[in-house]
Amino acid sequence: MADIDADVLPLEQITALHTEYGKHLLRYTSEMADLDPATQRWHRQRLAEYCDQLARLHEDEADERRRHAARWRTEPH
Repeated sequence: MADIDADVLPLEQITALHTEYGKHLLRYTSEMADLDPATQRWHRQRLAEYCDQLARLHEDEADERRRHAARWRTEPH
């Protein structure tokens, strides 16, 4: 997962972060029925981490991204 070390990231890193999140979300949603609870928790934690990072990138959408991060941590999907 891409780390955010500065307030401003190059466009390539921003795009990569969005791409990683999208790929992980697609994989999780397409395979979730076949995953055991521990693996589901791991995937939800990763998705929450992506949402946290995306929130820092998009402060105008931060509240919504943080709500998504909280959902991934707490709700079984």
